[in-house]
Amino acid sequence: MRLGNLVVSMLGLVGGAAAVAMAWRWRRVPLIAARPSPTSWQATMSDATRTLGAVVSAGVVAGLLVLGLAGRLVMRLLAATSGSAAQGRLTEAGERVGEITTNGTIGFLVFVGLGGGLVTALAYLVLRRWLPNTAGAAGPVVGLILVGSLGVLDPLSPNNVDFAILRPTWLAIGAVVAIGLLHAYTYTAVAARLDHLIVETRQRRRWLPCAALPLALVPPFAVFSVIYVAARLIARGTVENVLTRRLPMLTGHAMIAATAVVTLVIVVVTATRIAVG
Repeated sequence: MRLGNLVVSMLGLVGGAAAVAMAWRWRRVPLIAARPSPTSWQATMSDATRTLGAVVSAGVVAGLLVLGLAGRLVMRLLAATSGSAAQGRLTEAGERVGEITTNGTIGFLVFVGLGGGLVTALAYLVLRRWLPNTAGAAGPVVGLILVGSLGVLDPLSPNNVDFAILRPTWLAIGAVVAIGLLHAYTYTAVAARLDHLIVETRQRRRWLPCAALPLALVPPFAVFSVIYVAARLIARGTVENVLTRRLPMLTGHAMIAATAVVTLVIVVVTATRIAVG
């Protein structure tokens, strides 16, 4: 048990540190690299596939490092601060507080880490045109939207039994929000860096960001992936040209800003409800 705790703690520290380093290093990278418009269906297919691969790969990296490894470390720390009364009690996910198991860790990495990373990737692919221009500015916006929408449905839900077990409550709430924000910040930084890699002239490096592309074909994400590539092929730049005009861009920025404000209010209200019991 002690060895398991030590291993999880070390991996969590390494994963969290790596995430923070990447988020900081690439914080000023523009989200979308400048690229010529594809002139053929083959070029369109290539760019669409590589873009999909880049956003999915970023989801895998940020998901495993932050939601998976750092998230597991946070769970371990909260178990330690919750006292003896919490030890052995079942959490919302069916895990026992204070117990570190190999199957539980692997399941957490796969379902929370990879699953959460893929959800982030698909949401980002839809929103990225209207997000702030750089990774550092876009990260908090994406984080607020994720925590204030998907987050309040489970990890930050007032009905989550974990908040009746873990102590102090304010630390548990802060940990959930912090992990969500760090995940988004890391995701936008990695996604921006990979988007620049896929437009480099060296052919071997252009496909490196697509290492996780097969995960885009895992149901139910495969449906979205097929729709995205098909839409790019059918539109052949038409939709992109329309969306990047001044009025659509201003409208998109306003919608993102309004969504961020609304989700911030939701996070504050939800956190207050949890804190007061």
